Amino acid sequence: MFKWIESPQIRSAIKAIHSVGADGNCGFRSVSYDVYNDQCKWDQVKEDMLETYMKYKDTLYKVIGSDAVTQFEEERMVNRLLSRKSPCLERDDQATWFSTFICPQVVADTYNRPVIVFSYIENRSNTGKLINTYEACVYFPLINMELIAAN
Repeated sequence: MFKWIESPQIRSAIKAIHSVGADGNCGFRSVSYDVYNDQCKWDQVKEDMLETYMKYKDTLYKVIGSDAVTQFEEERMVNRLLSRKSPCLERDDQATWFSTFICPQVVADTYNRPVIVFSYIENRSNTGKLINTYEACVYFPLINMELIAAN
């Protein structure tokens, strides 16, 4: 299940792996397990994130683009955080899943802690050779950071 753990560098950096319910809310369940030590509080995570998102949606999280694009992305995020559907495993439910684009930053800001998203991608080259790609993105909390202007 966790093939990316085969990498010795990644394996040595991991303290624990928690398997959470795969009901379409697994990203929020993962955060819930880390923050509340209980994966069942995923709906509380969404409430916490929504409060942070709404507070900074016009500044820190403002989408750049036309008014229509901005409104679409904002509504999409708000709908994601308002959804309490479980399970949400149908094709149309994917819009309610934890987005690895914006959600990790909102989590970092909401709970004032860095968030690291690990990913493992397995592809085949044109020759049929298996290529494994390991990636990690780090999101640092941007709220409450002391900003110092360079002289």
